[in-house]
Amino acid sequence: MRGSCSSNQELRLEAERYVKYKGTARVRLEVLYFQWNEPRELNRKNVERLKEVFQTDNVRRLEPRNHIPAVVDQSDLDNAIQASSDISAERLLSNPDNDPPVLTFPTGYRLTCLHGRHRVQAGRETLSPTDAWWTVDLYLADTNPELRTTLNRWKALLSDHGRRGLRQLNDHEELAAAFDDLLDIPGLWDGMRISTLHKVTSMKCDEVSLLSLDPPACSYFEKEVLHYLEHIKKVWSKLLREDKTALQRVDQTTVRALELKAPRYSKRHAQVLQGQLLSGQIFGAFSPQERETIWSELQSIDCLIPSLFTFFEDLKYLNACADCLKRLVKVSRKETVSSALEHKFTNANQTSGQCILEVAESTFAFRPGQTVDRLDWGRRQLWICAMREYLGMPPGQKKKGKDLLAKAGCDGADETVLHEYAALADRLGFASQEIDDLKKRSSDREIARSALLKARKPDCYEYDDTVLEAHVNQIVRMFTTASPLPSKRLSPALVSNNPEASGNRCGFPDKDAQKQDSKFLFITHLHNESEEQDEDITSFFVRRSVYFAFFGKSVDLSPNGIALGLEVDGTECLDQQSLEREALKQQELQCRELERREQQRREQKRLEQERRLEQERRLEQERSEQARLEQERKLEQERLEQERLQQKRLEQARLEQERLELRRIEERLEREELQEKFTEALQEQENLGREMQNQQKYEKREEERQEEERRRQETRELTRQEQEKTVEDSEGTRKHHTQIDVENFVSDHNTGQETLLLPSSTPLAQETSRSIRINYMVQERGVWRTSHSLDVDPSDPSEVERVAVKYMRKKIRLFDSELNILTPADCFEAAIADGNNTILLIPEAEIDIDEELETSICKLPSEGDSTLGDSAPEQGQKRSRR
Repeated sequence: MRGSCSSNQELRLEAERYVKYKGTARVRLEVLYFQWNEPRELNRKNVERLKEVFQTDNVRRLEPRNHIPAVVDQSDLDNAIQASSDISAERLLSNPDNDPPVLTFPTGYRLTCLHGRHRVQAGRETLSPTDAWWTVDLYLADTNPELRTTLNRWKALLSDHGRRGLRQLNDHEELAAAFDDLLDIPGLWDGMRISTLHKVTSMKCDEVSLLSLDPPACSYFEKEVLHYLEHIKKVWSKLLREDKTALQRVDQTTVRALELKAPRYSKRHAQVLQGQLLSGQIFGAFSPQERETIWSELQSIDCLIPSLFTFFEDLKYLNACADCLKRLVKVSRKETVSSALEHKFTNANQTSGQCILEVAESTFAFRPGQTVDRLDWGRRQLWICAMREYLGMPPGQKKKGKDLLAKAGCDGADETVLHEYAALADRLGFASQEIDDLKKRSSDREIARSALLKARKPDCYEYDDTVLEAHVNQIVRMFTTASPLPSKRLSPALVSNNPEASGNRCGFPDKDAQKQDSKFLFITHLHNESEEQDEDITSFFVRRSVYFAFFGKSVDLSPNGIALGLEVDGTECLDQQSLEREALKQQELQCRELERREQQRREQKRLEQERRLEQERRLEQERSEQARLEQERKLEQERLEQERLQQKRLEQARLEQERLELRRIEERLEREELQEKFTEALQEQENLGREMQNQQKYEKREEERQEEERRRQETRELTRQEQEKTVEDSEGTRKHHTQIDVENFVSDHNTGQETLLLPSSTPLAQETSRSIRINYMVQERGVWRTSHSLDVDPSDPSEVERVAVKYMRKKIRLFDSELNILTPADCFEAAIADGNNTILLIPEAEIDIDEELETSICKLPSEGDSTLGDSAPEQGQKRSRR
């Protein structure tokens, strides 16, 4: 369905582009104009690079990929066409030979371009005044905003990775909308990292930061990543008092100067920014009065000023914290970290009407709250704990050991940190299999075991299993002798006179800052907003700003609600000193409770140890027996497999031998067949040669006979004439009889024979002079049809022989109606002998005389009913009489 909608949208945009496109023209550079709200601001490095290209290479302004799209009103376009000579709307659209015409606009006119600012600026600084033009594709100004976005071809310059990141972003409508909302602030987009967008969509941290179990109590959802983007928009909108037009005039220089500054808390930041602001170095597109207003708003910002650059840097830090939370719950493909936590919130270990807040390491206090508050505050505290301890909970290895590079920092997680993290999640009301597994793992035993194994290299030394467990138990007992130190209730500082106290103000903190701030990263300290000001901010102020940027400030966790509103019995609010006393009291009770639980735990562990050892012994015996049986089974399978393979090899060898023998037989038969065909071809060639010689001799004898007959006819004619003349002179009365005798009987003095001369009008002479039609027939699909017909003079049948020779050259054999094979010289006599006047043609490759062939010959059309057929017997009678 999505593909169909996308295709329809593309067709609609292409149709609109066709309608709105008004042609291509050359336009002077001074006419081209770029609006403030173009996402891509002028970059001097890019301009200088293009200037070098223009100076060393052709500008290539006529190439279609270098055209600049622009929008123009129809009336302005009509006026420009009228003002330009020899230009019409049709010529703008035709663009013959890629030579667009020059379109002149009035002086001071500004043609709004959709992209190409860097090319135009480089052209203005490089090209001569007489050559300062560019090729522009003109579209009507009422073009759809979607089409304007399509005409901006900057996406085509992205790598495949960048385009894939954009496609993933478009699949997350809320994220895409949050980024689009920042288009009103062009200066922010210098920090956009398209190549990092895939991390935004794959972190699974874009879940709600305030999840509602009771819809009427909370009707909206804030997401960690979305909240940061909204936080950026809110801070910059507050600076310019929600003026969208003013936001569009914010440039990159201003954003770079303000990001990661906190002038409300840092005197140094305030001094630097005030000087730049009042002098016009930043917010240069604003008037002095507007800059005064901006300064007053700037002093009210209570966090680090964010930007897209800080967003992508802080995203790395959030990703590391998210890896910690993934150890507590299993996140499916359709879930995010926070939604998975919500599903694992069971509200166990909680007191009705109370919420647990961790105010210090292993120190908890209570505050009134409902189930939705316990879920929200519990999830926040798990994130905060991850901010404290993410160094001790690195993500699990995704590669096998052999694929890992030998880099520093690849060690596993701290078992103590994991155990305490799982215990905190359980205390806050979350339950999962992963949390249970981490709680069951004894961090003391793991540390003791790891210490023993690291003290002696496993590849050089080994412990007996019983001895190793005994040593581990002994070391664990030593751990229990340690006494907890009294906690010192210190408050973190937000400002300092040390200019380097802030450390890294985005991304990961440095190690010293992380070590120092981890003592104070608790929910009470993060929401304690005291008003302080000094030369610079501290690293804790940075952590607090990052926390608020991703998670926001809950109204239920106001400064009064946390610092002064903690309850122990749910009836009276305690001040800070009461809170500390109550915390110490609870700590003492907790220590005693921990000791009691530790004794129970040790006894339980001892019993569990004995039970586990016995169970392991039985399991070991079962595994040994099973391994022995498995080994025997494998050996039997291997033996059977070897026998099967051997049998298969023998069978393959036999088949191969048979194939080779069959191949040799086939080759021998092929050679014999070829030899036979060769012999037949030679014999046929010899026969054909003899037939041709016989034909030549026959033709020569026939010619001699005809010549002799012609001479005889001439002699008889002369004799007849002389006799007629003699008879006329001697006897007039016997003229008629004498003439008949002379015409019918003429004496041949040379041969001594008498020849009967018939008048040409007699039937016998007419029959002798008629031609005979010879049919050459070929069989197609069981039916004989005439392939060739030939009218032949019986006195000269050489044409039949000539055609027969042609067929034989085509490897077609000749047969009579009784399937007797014929030579070319025998064809005529054989055809007229059976009265059908037919010669059968059968290709050599198809010769197969069977019953079907004989049956088909019986169905040959008879020539006895035709005039041609009647001539055969008569001709035979005449030959016999002759």
